[in-house]
Amino acid sequence: MKAGVTPDAYLSCDQRFLDQVSARFHPAETLTENPMVIVTPRGNPADVRSVADFKRQGLRIGLAHPEKSALGHLTELILQEADELDAIRASGNWVQEAPQGDFLVNALRTGALDAAIVYASNAAESRDALEIIDLDTGSITARQPWAIARISDHQQTLQRLHDALVDERSVDRFRSLGFNWLRPVDDEGSSRK
Repeated sequence: MKAGVTPDAYLSCDQRFLDQVSARFHPAETLTENPMVIVTPRGNPADVRSVADFKRQGLRIGLAHPEKSALGHLTELILQEADELDAIRASGNWVQEAPQGDFLVNALRTGALDAAIVYASNAAESRDALEIIDLDTGSITARQPWAIARISDHQQTLQRLHDALVDERSVDRFRSLGFNWLRPVDDEGSSRK
């Protein structure tokens, strides 16, 4: 999009990305929030409980790349807010930097890492192999907005896609994958503004 291309609609992984191109879109609607969590192999053999533990000698930590992904950018902000970023870097434990969370989940599953920070949705399909630890993210959250391009010739089709995205079955699917649904759901189970 920075090169000038505008999609007909945009479901962004984080509001910050839509903010960069918001003039091209109708007002956005925030649908979901994707919590960030610490993940370890099942049983948490390294006994990691918080980001403060990431500095402990001998751990292998994986984090998303701060410039190549929203996850990495948000992780860096969380570590800065916790005043742990410099100490984790200095520890030598940060051994993998990935462009996306599923790469970190795979590294955990193969035993290459002791802990990582990912979105809850990255870990949802690997719950059998991973321990998921809540992460205090303070005011930093990943929220997913939906917006339709102002110039799209497919406004009605995109509205139908939107309606399918906020249908009760879709809401249940989002929730099953670790997302928090942010739109109210009415008594009949339909998601509404």
